[in-house]
Amino acid sequence: MLDTNSRNSKELNDLLARAKQLAKDYRVLTNNPIGITGEVAEYEAARLLGLDLAVARQAGFDAVERAHGQEVRVQIKGRCVPNRRNPEWCRAST
Repeated sequence: MLDTNSRNSKELNDLLARAKQLAKDYRVLTNNPIGITGEVAEYEAARLLGLDLAVARQAGFDAVERAHGQEVRVQIKGRCVPNRRNPEWCRAST
């Protein structure tokens, strides 16, 4: 499991900010997605919801929520939704 609240989270947040900008720039130049939306959505959803990310490519789940002594597996879906007023901007949808 990847702890989104670890000491590496600042580095990961910085890296994801650069990756998001790269994806936006790529989409503007090519009108095609670069293909990192799912990974970004998984990390952001886990961070915002306090989930622990699973190791990549787990069948059927992307993160785990621990509550009341139990683990709940969570599958995360994300997509780029262009803003009609600013088409080069996409927002995460979880």
